Amino acid sequence: MNDESSRLVIELVKEFIAVMQNINQNWEKGYLRFMFDVDYYQSSRSYATANDIFIVDAIKYRGFFDQIDLKGRQIFDALGRSKGLFLLVVDSDFNYDIKFEWSNLDRWRITKLDGGTGVPLGL
Repeated sequence: MNDESSRLVIELVKEFIAVMQNINQNWEKGYLRFMFDVDYYQSSRSYATANDIFIVDAIKYRGFFDQIDLKGRQIFDALGRSKGLFLLVVDSDFNYDIKFEWSNLDRWRITKLDGGTGVPLGL
């Protein structure tokens, strides 16, 4: 990490928390997975309440997440990386953790298909 990437991560955390508060006032934990490979990127998000886990509708909340996706690409630029992924986990108490992966771009997938729970796989 460097000063620029650290600044961008903090901005990303603030934006993601704001989005989670907008989506559901009862959210407890949010997950954001962002994968970047040269000119291709993909993000997925989910969140947990006390009773369930939900996949965030990418179409319904597209405006919110376009900005977050831009920030994700900026983080990779600031790190000088053209490939990798990160998983951001935030909670409603404003705590966060970010994990990076540089080689296994399938890590931490967020899905409810094929027995997935909506929590990033392997977390």
